[in-house]
Amino acid sequence: MGRSKRILVTGGSQGIGREVVRALIGDGYEVHFTFNRSASEARAFCDEFPGQAFAHQMDQGCPNSIRSAPFLHVESWWGVVFNAGVGSATVRRHVQQEQVPEAIDEAMLRINALGPLHLYRLLKPRLLTQPSAKIVFVSSVGGGISAFPGFLHSDGMGKAALSFLARQLAVENASTGIDVFTVCPGATNTAMFEASTLDGLSASDRARFVSLLPKGRLIEPEEIADWVAMLMRPGSTALHGCVIDASAGLGVRPGLLTEMQ
Repeated sequence: MGRSKRILVTGGSQGIGREVVRALIGDGYEVHFTFNRSASEARAFCDEFPGQAFAHQMDQGCPNSIRSAPFLHVESWWGVVFNAGVGSATVRRHVQQEQVPEAIDEAMLRINALGPLHLYRLLKPRLLTQPSAKIVFVSSVGGGISAFPGFLHSDGMGKAALSFLARQLAVENASTGIDVFTVCPGATNTAMFEASTLDGLSASDRARFVSLLPKGRLIEPEEIADWVAMLMRPGSTALHGCVIDASAGLGVRPGLLTEMQ
């Protein structure tokens, strides 16, 4: 495949998004990705893939930042991976009044649910210029599949809203060339999961926690990225509208996490 096919990955400088960028470049796409705060990290990542990876600053929680994003000048896209988001711990760095519950809840919903909606509206005309195009929403097992205690209520609400948005867009694009999918990762070995769940645990408590997860381990970001890359391929149309539970079994047995409390 030539790199005439461009894909946008939001939140592509860290975690799952970073591995999605790697996987898509490996499949021959030209990949553009967004970052918010990690400019030096994003530039260094692009240096690994000259002419293949392109970084764009965007604050997904700010409508003005979304509307002025430089990648909107690109006339057409083969696909978009809506990956950027915040969790119960990482959301606090996005609010000035981090101890005010209402401010945290509003930031959670603004970044995780409203931001992707606003960006989709701007990108849809560019996606429709292709005979076919792909959209993948990266949600979470918490909210997208099931519910778990101990996390911010607005965390699950935002991920549930994102999953419903994907479902609604799948309905609306049943007769267009746009295919829509949702991937819901479980306990994944990322800085976000570290901050929300593992930080503060002793070494023995952490080992016990991981051992009680399905399959007795964390999911690696590369595993999720492989599935996202597969959904970007032409043969994925039959899965239009699907919601993939990528939690290694936590979604079908959420009690495993509940029983740890």
